[in-house]
Amino acid sequence: MNTAHITIRSPANAASAAICSLVLLVAGLLGPFMVVTVLGEAEPHSILSGIHALWSGGHASLAIVIALFSVAFPLAKIFFLVSATTSLIPLRATHRRALVLFAEKAGKYSLLDVLVIAVLIASFQSQEHAKISTGWATWVFAGSIAVSIGATYLLPHQAARTN
Repeated sequence: MNTAHITIRSPANAASAAICSLVLLVAGLLGPFMVVTVLGEAEPHSILSGIHALWSGGHASLAIVIALFSVAFPLAKIFFLVSATTSLIPLRATHRRALVLFAEKAGKYSLLDVLVIAVLIASFQSQEHAKISTGWATWVFAGSIAVSIGATYLLPHQAARTN
């Protein structure tokens, strides 16, 4: 009897999940994550347009926090995961191990991205005569974060020691 051993935890699977997360992240950042309805007129907002609205509305500090945690942090984490698990970027083994360790540690804080988006929605909610509803990009963004977390779990346990 020949039984094949299927390995789920592998750099290739982690890289595939990270690339899938990147596609979802871009869609989540650009698509309508919330729809603001004011006096019966609905206006969709993406995460990026929400950051721009906060910046131009005089809320630069909130715009920077949201940009860091919802754009820069997830992009950096995905870039590091892809860099650590593929040969797209030639790296020394020590650098690859450092990127894997960063990705594993960053995975613990990935849900902060979703919390920051909730803060953004709450800040728009404070407008008078406005009704806020989530758009499809909210779920795609959250899916990107979930797939990103999953990608770190697809890394082999030995990846930090043997790559």
